[in-house]
Amino acid sequence: MLSCNIVGMECPTTPPYPLDYTKYSIVPDYFNYAGIHRPVVLYTVPQTFIDDITVHTDINDTTGVVHYTVSYNVGEYGVVDPACHVELLDHQGVMVSNGTGLVGTLYIPEANFWWPRLTHSRPGYLYTFKVSLIDNDELLDVYRLCIGLRTLQWNSTTLLLNKRPIYLAGFGKHEDANIQKSWVKSQTCPDFSVKQGYLNHMRMMVAIGLRSVLSCDDLLFTSLLVWRERNLLRHHRGVKGRLEVLQDFVNLAMGHHVGFGELAHSGFLLAGIGHIYRVEEGKSEGEGDLGTKDGAVRQGKEGDLGTRDGVVRWGEEGELGTQNSVVRQGEEGDLGTQNSAMRQGEEGDLGTQNSVVRQGERDGGRLRGKGLDNALLVRDYNLMTWLGANSFRTSHYPYAEETLLMADQEGFMVIDESPACSLDGFDVILLEEHKAMLQEMVLRDKNHPSVIMWSLANEPRTDKPEAEDYFRYALGNIQIYVLLIRRAQGGGRTIRHSHVQTCRGTLAVCWEQHQSGYLSILEFTRRLDNSRPITFVTSQGVHIDKAVQYMDIICVNRYRAWYSDPGRLDLISYQVERELTNWHDRFKKPVLVTEYGAGAISGMHVLPAVMWTEDYLMLTLKQHFPVFDKLRGEGFLLGEMIWNFADFQTPQEVIRPMRCVKGLFTRERQPKMAAHLTRWRYWSLAANMTGIALPADLMFIGVP
Repeated sequence: MLSCNIVGMECPTTPPYPLDYTKYSIVPDYFNYAGIHRPVVLYTVPQTFIDDITVHTDINDTTGVVHYTVSYNVGEYGVVDPACHVELLDHQGVMVSNGTGLVGTLYIPEANFWWPRLTHSRPGYLYTFKVSLIDNDELLDVYRLCIGLRTLQWNSTTLLLNKRPIYLAGFGKHEDANIQKSWVKSQTCPDFSVKQGYLNHMRMMVAIGLRSVLSCDDLLFTSLLVWRERNLLRHHRGVKGRLEVLQDFVNLAMGHHVGFGELAHSGFLLAGIGHIYRVEEGKSEGEGDLGTKDGAVRQGKEGDLGTRDGVVRWGEEGELGTQNSVVRQGEEGDLGTQNSAMRQGEEGDLGTQNSVVRQGERDGGRLRGKGLDNALLVRDYNLMTWLGANSFRTSHYPYAEETLLMADQEGFMVIDESPACSLDGFDVILLEEHKAMLQEMVLRDKNHPSVIMWSLANEPRTDKPEAEDYFRYALGNIQIYVLLIRRAQGGGRTIRHSHVQTCRGTLAVCWEQHQSGYLSILEFTRRLDNSRPITFVTSQGVHIDKAVQYMDIICVNRYRAWYSDPGRLDLISYQVERELTNWHDRFKKPVLVTEYGAGAISGMHVLPAVMWTEDYLMLTLKQHFPVFDKLRGEGFLLGEMIWNFADFQTPQEVIRPMRCVKGLFTRERQPKMAAHLTRWRYWSLAANMTGIALPADLMFIGVP
């Protein structure tokens, strides 16, 4: 008889779980939720439609240069050889250059270049690149694409934007939040307001198939429900011009005669119109009407929106009228209905007529998780602007297109990262999946001026020898089991091949239909776009990482006095300076710190500072700053990025108190003391490098 005499251990013959029990776990240390995180858009295209645009920009003294390539597709009844006309419109919608042909170059004298924020008086300047397909004076299709004129170069010490060295001051982020009521009244940055965010949010919710010429300043949330493909706005004649009537509706919804309270509430009202199925020809009877599957949504008087059965009316500021009752906004946080009041109680509570539904400490009714939330997007950019940051990394996956559109406009630099976190087992199956995701990311984001770097992965196991082949060479020296499923030429039958062999050499025979199938992940990405530096983010040591040496930039995650030598704040300066110098001396590449920091539970203070307190996070950051300044002066440190912008949800683990609490802000986007310290740090960096004036309300002016 077997017995187990170790407390807490199961006998080998005793299964730890029921037979029908399924256990799900992931390697990354963030909670990825489930379902659809972003809007799903169905759209139509004309028979001849523009399929893709690639733009590369250059600068020649004060002249901007745009090299472009356009491709199009032709349906069964499409025009085979349409003419291609190209225009470049400035901030005011004035044409500054034009050309013809699918491939060409535009020149813009005295151009406005795209600059990162806090480096120029007008950061994030965008032009509108307009491409039209025409056949015998008939307009077939149009793309409108926001572009910025800027250049990127890099060498062994420096990354240059518009031929000037840049220094990244930012953080890693996550698409994650637990939203609460408090930020409807929150203070906003002087140059960017929540009102503007709501305004643009509302505009785009109704701008389905908008035909008017839009300036790029209007495009904070372009891809919500706009006809789109690969980040490009389009209009076409799919419903014979019926969509033109939306222009007046949009002008009204834009709130030219409406107060902010109405804007805020109508934004959510219009979001509810997302249930409209499709635009039907013949339903749009009058100016400002929108046909739906079952009836017409009609614009009534100013501020009114007609439905099939009744009228939804904007009343006084903050009120929403329906056919039979009034939904009235009462005091802050209250919502009046016809018969009863739903009152918000304490933070996280929701009052009803007879009882109170209370949100617990964790993830209540206001949970957003990883779902796209445009109000949150505006809030985050407000906070990044307040901090004086100029950059962030899309850790650890490509973010929503709306995020990059806003980065373009606001002048934030972005490290665009593929969804490859903690990679291991570097085989050909992983390689092909990785390439597919990288290709999707690069093709989607290649025209964003804000994207300054491609990140292939976060913290891969590059201490393993096979990682070198994966990242640098065509896969070799690895025994791989390959199952190929492909369509034979003609006949449509499926052929299966199984091979066990060394990749280098003979594997090309297996993939004769995919001649570039076994390029390394680095070379594959370089062929997709060679205009930006390529990196991955390592957590390995300088002497054991097998692959980071082949990247253009050395990006390092390191948590001194946290995961290593916990509690030993006195070692940070020595260890950080020594390691970062070793990275540069060994590989002769610029070095970027992509993660550092410590966990801090909001409101927890202990003297002397200990781990998990806000005090400890403050001291951790302060110990890094002098070292960063010294290495920046030596010329090879490219930047500093704190982990993380805000607390975020993680799987349940004994090493984290309910979530990752390394954020400068709480998950509800309220600042910890470290946010104020970081604000002093980032604004001071900008002032020292560009001479920009410091905000008057900095809390830590003069901190050494």
